[in-house]
Amino acid sequence: MFILSQLEAFSLLVLYGKGYGGESAIKISSFLYSLSIISLFLFIKDRDNSRLKWLAVIGKASFGIYLIHEIFRGKISRLLAEYDSIYSIQPVFQMIVVISTLGICMSLILIVRRLIGETNSSKYLGF
Repeated sequence: MFILSQLEAFSLLVLYGKGYGGESAIKISSFLYSLSIISLFLFIKDRDNSRLKWLAVIGKASFGIYLIHEIFRGKISRLLAEYDSIYSIQPVFQMIVVISTLGICMSLILIVRRLIGETNSSKYLGF
């Protein structure tokens, strides 16, 4: 599904250029990709996860990530889109955007939890 999503994005960019949906997450293939990732996590959740503890940390912050990710994703996407060398290779562009967005969101959530406590950050901010 990831490859299908990238092929669709590349095709839209080649056929129509920037601004016509290639960089958007609102594509059928993007939804299918998301469903495949969710299915993968549901598949591995009952397995031995000793090497995947970082997924549990992300999972505990998932609502907070959901609440704030668009603030950072949009800015990162616009910034990186200015570099044609990165933007023209959509899989690299998308991976940088996802990893950067997740890293910034997780860092912010963990800092807020440390500063005001996990209970308060959950109660007042959804983190």
